[in-house]
Amino acid sequence: MKNTKRNRKHFRRIAAMVCAAAVLIMLIPTASAAEYDVLKYGNRGEAVTDLQQALADKGYLGVSPTGYYGHMTEDAVIAFQRNKGLSIDGIAGQNTQTALFADVSSALLKLGSTGTEVTQLQAKLHSLGYLDHSGATGYYGSVTRTATQRFQQQSGLAADGIAGPATQAKLYASSAPRLLLRAGSSGEAVSALQTRLAALGYYTYGTATGYYGIVTKAAVVQFQASRGLSADGIAGPATRIALFADDAPAVSANTSAIADIALSQNGKPYVLGDEGPNSYDCSGLVHYAANNAGYSVPRYSAAVYSEHAAWTKLTGTSALQKGDVLFFRSDTSAYIGHTGIYIGGGEFVHASSGQGRVMVSSLSNTYWARNYVHARRVS
Repeated sequence: MKNTKRNRKHFRRIAAMVCAAAVLIMLIPTASAAEYDVLKYGNRGEAVTDLQQALADKGYLGVSPTGYYGHMTEDAVIAFQRNKGLSIDGIAGQNTQTALFADVSSALLKLGSTGTEVTQLQAKLHSLGYLDHSGATGYYGSVTRTATQRFQQQSGLAADGIAGPATQAKLYASSAPRLLLRAGSSGEAVSALQTRLAALGYYTYGTATGYYGIVTKAAVVQFQASRGLSADGIAGPATRIALFADDAPAVSANTSAIADIALSQNGKPYVLGDEGPNSYDCSGLVHYAANNAGYSVPRYSAAVYSEHAAWTKLTGTSALQKGDVLFFRSDTSAYIGHTGIYIGGGEFVHASSGQGRVMVSSLSNTYWARNYVHARRVS
């Protein structure tokens, strides 16, 4: 009986201790329940310094902590809020600081990394035009590293090819810059563009120069036209995604395309020695149109083209086909000094020095009829 009473007293003491411990646990603040003072523009002090350090560690603030909440800190907070899907007000309140001071930081992605975060990174780089090849693999290889370096260069970051917090913050921001290559651009991305265009037959210069000049622009325009894209000669994300796709079309040699391409230049000015894409002389127009139609054609004068033995010679006009190259002399010389491209229906397109522009003329015109010599079919 006495043992039973002692046991009951013992159990009551244990129960009381358990209850007391539970109360103490409830009273102890947890990390998730931490309370932060609201910080905003104009504030100073240690709390601001801590905030700035956390922003700098995560790549949002590019200067050392000062302890003063100025415009740079406010902008960094806004960038962090936007990236985390928080209310964007530039004020570091409870939710913002809880997210900022969380122990889990952005993963450091680099050569050899794998996983869903790499897949997401690749998809984002591809959508902005930096990643040449479609299809997110989830493996951070040399292609992904190159794409990351391109983005870092465009964003003013250290181009180390490692997607750390600062790089990811800028990449996933709504203001992330797209890769736009245009006339005057230079560098590795231009070389890669030229190499791809050459493989498909659009870029005919011979070697990748890394400089985006008139030849590269003309090649981009031709590719854009083949895919129904805006033919502005600027290699932005849409053009680059289509260009590096597995089903990107190669140039197919087609003599009628020579006429179509030349005709698309109608109205552009005549300039002696020019071969496009903004101005032409007569043989320069032939060179531009033939090369962009998929033929490897050297740059010759009208007279030399007229004797180009690799092309089939055609006498008369009855057998002419669209895309045939026509040759003319003048009333004052037997020397061949002019050339044009037959477009069908008894008409041809040519760069006229007399009219100062690319234009369409008729073979039935008395001047052209009496000065026509022969034609050649490009092959």
